Amino acid sequence: MHKEIERSTQVLINNGFSERDINRRQTQKILENWYNPNATKKSQDITIFYRAFFSTAHHEEERIISQIVHRNVKPADQERRIKLQIYYKNKNTSNLLLRNSPSQTQETKQKSHVVYRITCKRGNCEVLPSSYIGMSTTKLSRRLTCHLTSGAPKSHLIEQHGIIITRTFLEENTELVDMCADVRRLPILEALYIKENNPKLNVQYSPLAWSSCPPSYLGLLDRVQARAKRLTWLKASEAAAQILQLLQQRRDVAGMCVMYKAHRMQLLQLAELRLNPRAPPSQASRAAHNIDHQVTVPFARTEHYLRSFLLRFGRLWITLVRQTDLHLTTSLHVYINV
Repeated sequence: MHKEIERSTQVLINNGFSERDINRRQTQKILENWYNPNATKKSQDITIFYRAFFSTAHHEEERIISQIVHRNVKPADQERRIKLQIYYKNKNTSNLLLRNSPSQTQETKQKSHVVYRITCKRGNCEVLPSSYIGMSTTKLSRRLTCHLTSGAPKSHLIEQHGIIITRTFLEENTELVDMCADVRRLPILEALYIKENNPKLNVQYSPLAWSSCPPSYLGLLDRVQARAKRLTWLKASEAAAQILQLLQQRRDVAGMCVMYKAHRMQLLQLAELRLNPRAPPSQASRAAHNIDHQVTVPFARTEHYLRSFLLRFGRLWITLVRQTDLHLTTSLHVYINV
C-alpha cells in the first residue's frame, strides 16, 4: 500500500504537480478511501432543497428548475454530485393552523384602488404642511416606489429642503384617504378631494413649451378657457368661475419659477438658462441695490426670437427685481404663493 502511494506520488511530481498539494490532498484521499470506504460514499451527494408551489404545470416547473441548477451549479469537489430536492408546502394551510381565526387584516400599504395623501412636515412645512393627494389602482406600496423616482413629493423635498426622498419618509407620512373599487369613479374621487383640500403639491402649471408659441395658437387656448369659464358660470356660482386662472398668467408663473431656480437657487441643471449679470452702475441710484440680481437680455432681431424663453422671461425677471423683493426669498414655496 505504502509503495503504491510513493509510486503515484512520484509520478505526479514528475508531471509538474506540487509535492505539498499531493501530500495534502491526494495522499489523504487515498488513505481515507482505504481505511473508510463507506464514509466517502455517504458524502458524495450535495442536496439542495427548493420550495415550490403546487400548480397544474408543476411537472414543467420541476424540469426547468432542474435544468437551471444542473447547468449553473457546480460542486467544488469534482467527486461529489448535486442532488436537487423539490418539495411542496401549502402556505394557506400553515397560516390557518397558526392563527385562531382564518380572517386576515390587510395592511394599508398592500391595498389597491385607493386615494392617498402624502404630507411634508419638515422645516417650513412644519407650520404650514404641504400635502399631495393621489390615487393608485395598484398596491399603495408599489405607487410609493414610483414616487422615489419622480413626482411632486420628490421635487418638493429637493427644492425646498435639500434632501433626497426615502422609503421611510413615504411610509411615515402617507395616509389612506378613501377607497373605491370602481376604476371609473376613482379619478373623480381623487379630483373631489383635491378640490376640497387644495393640496399645494398638486398645483401644476401649463407646459413651458406654450410660452414661445405664436399669438394665434395662444388665442385658441384662451378661447377654450373662456368657453370652459362660461360653462362653469352656468352650472355654478360666479365665485366658482373666478377660480380659473388665466393661461397666460400660469405660463408666466411657470417661467418665473424657472428663472428663480436658475438665478437664485443656482441649480446646475439650469446653468445654460442663466443669463449674464448686468454691469455695475457708474453712479448711485435708488435701484442700485438690486443691480446685482438683474440680468442682461440679448438683443432680438426677429419676432420669433423675441418670443423665446430667455428674452421674454429675462425681461419679466428684470421687472420683478426692480419693483419687488420676491427674488430675495429663500423658499420657492413662498415665491410661488406670493
